[in-house]
Amino acid sequence: MEHYDRSGFFHVCTDGTVLPWMFKDQQDFIAGINRIGICKIISGVHVFVFTLMDNHVHFLLYGEITRCKVFINRYKTLTGKWISHKYGIRQHLKDLPASII
Repeated sequence: MEHYDRSGFFHVCTDGTVLPWMFKDQQDFIAGINRIGICKIISGVHVFVFTLMDNHVHFLLYGEITRCKVFINRYKTLTGKWISHKYGIRQHLKDLPASII
């Protein structure tokens, strides 16, 4: 069984008061879940729990804080590209703040 140091866990989330939506339909949510795996591989963090809400996200990640930043920044970038492609809205997530606690 793996041992995890408590100091390596981070709650990573976006601000739910900034946007009216991030995910509009089931296809958006499924694609959003798939992006988690991509961002996990790119960043090298462990994803323990996630919640995708209509207008924001929450992740419980394990890893170095710099890797957690890579994860959430890549997640926002890929989600923004999805929104741009599907809805024709550019930079929808550009100013969306993220917190790492």
